[in-house]
Amino acid sequence: MAHTRRMAWLFEVDYMDYVWNFLHKLTRIQRPHYTTDEDDSEHISPSGHLPMTGYPLLVTSIVFIVGMTKSALLYANLQTEATTVECVFGAFVAAGCVAY
Repeated sequence: MAHTRRMAWLFEVDYMDYVWNFLHKLTRIQRPHYTTDEDDSEHISPSGHLPMTGYPLLVTSIVFIVGMTKSALLYANLQTEATTVECVFGAFVAAGCVAY
């Protein structure tokens, strides 16, 4: 459960529902059975699945985009710009760690 209600959408919504619906419409792939309810125990059972909430999607997307941008800049032999992208990204991550 998110500590603030305004950020609840980032931590409580299982976005894999949207992915499975899209895959089913596109390729008729059936969704496997798993539950996204909060687990009151200390750990999830070995056969259970963790929900894919917005937070890990956001983090993964940002790291992927910044990494691909830096790789493209390095491939184009633009080392200064690649370092600038990395420093700006690091500043946002550091600011985000302090803000929350």
